[in-house]
Amino acid sequence: TWIIFGGLLTLAIIYDGVFIQLVFDFSILIVSGLIGYLTARKISNSK
Repeated sequence: TWIIFGGLLTLAIIYDGVFIQLVFDFSILIVSGLIGYLTARKISNSK
């Protein structure tokens, strides 16, 4: 786990802007997916 974390940290330092952009896009993807999933569950539960 620490090796992966260290690798990501090194990548973040090398590709600072690109890495931050990727993480930002990925987190938006996860959040929107979660919201969609929760909304779908709420709709199916209310039937």
